[in-house]
This record gives sequence, C-alpha cells and structure tokens, in this order.
Amino acid sequence: MYLVKHLAGWLADFLKDRTQAVRACSRESISVTLESGVRQGSVLGPKQFIQYAEDITRILEKHKLLYHLFADDTQGMLHGPPADVPRIASTLTDCFSDVSHWCAAKRLQLNASKAEVLWFRSAVNLNKMSPSESVVCAGSTAVDSTTVVRNLGVMFDAELSMREHVSRVAQVCFFPLTSAATVRARLGATSPCP
Repeated sequence: MYLVKHLAGWLADFLKDRTQAVRACSRESISVTLESGVRQGSVLGPKQFIQYAEDITRILEKHKLLYHLFADDTQGMLHGPPADVPRIASTLTDCFSDVSHWCAAKRLQLNASKAEVLWFRSAVNLNKMSPSESVVCAGSTAVDSTTVVRNLGVMFDAELSMREHVSRVAQVCFFPLTSAATVRARLGATSPCP
C-alpha cells in the first residue's frame, strides 16, 4: 500500500505545475503554464493520446467503416463492387467531414495532406474506375488517390501484387548481401568459417 500511495503522489507531481516555452534560434518565448497534456517524450503520451482520441471510433462506425487505430494514425476501410465506387467516395468524404469537426472539438488538426486513399482493385477493373467518381475530399482538399500505401512497414499496391514491397525489401537487402559476399571472398579457403 505504501508503494501505491507514493506512486500516485509521484504521478500527480509529474502532471502538475508544468510550463512550456518555445525557443527559436537564440530567442525564447515567455513561459506558459500547461493545464493539460503530457510532456513530450513521456511514455504516458501515446497511451493518453489513445484514451483522448478513441471516441473517433463512433464516427467510423456511424459511416460503417472498418478501422484500425494506431498511436497517432487512423485507417478506415470500406469495400464494395466497382459499381459502388461513387457511394464509397461519398461516404469517405462525409466521414472526413465528421472527423474534421471532431478534431476541431478536440483541439486537434486534421492534416489532409497526409491522408491517402487507395482503391484496391483487380487488373481487369483497373481502368474501369472513373477519376471523377472516385474523388474523396477532406474539407475543401481533394485527398490524393495513390497506387501504393505503407501499412506497418508493408507496402500494399492497388492490385495486392506485393511488387513494390518485394522491390523495396530487395533494395534494402542488396548492399548487406553484396558486402557479405565480398567479406566471404576475402576470408579465403583457410578460414575456419564454414
């Protein structure tokens, strides 16, 4: 019980009486007392942000999106046949609008320039989709439709071919493998290494 009592006191001290100033070059602003938030770099930051932002799921569920939430990133997904592209684009635009209002209420800023839309489709349907039907907007900004997105380190392309991911992995591995071959050649036949 002693440890719990002191741990709670330490945590309260950690979160109270905090100030913040901004430094640019050799100039510094006046200090301002912080009434909310967590220190940058704190291990509490990601967990508190998730608690702060997890009610975004209500918006995603309202628009019937499947979703994944990460520390500071949200992915929403809809599916349907090619004929549903205009409906899906409209739903995503409406969802972006609701998320934008939610961000404003939480004093967060939706960075529309980081938003991406990837339309998964077969090679057969690749050219059937009209660009005008598939426009998704975040406020007044059209969200770029891309052909490849990165998800947890894996590159996904519109056809799910994995070509882009394999190419990038091969690029990353090329130098270490050629270096290993060079080292192996220098070791010679008398090396104790098999």
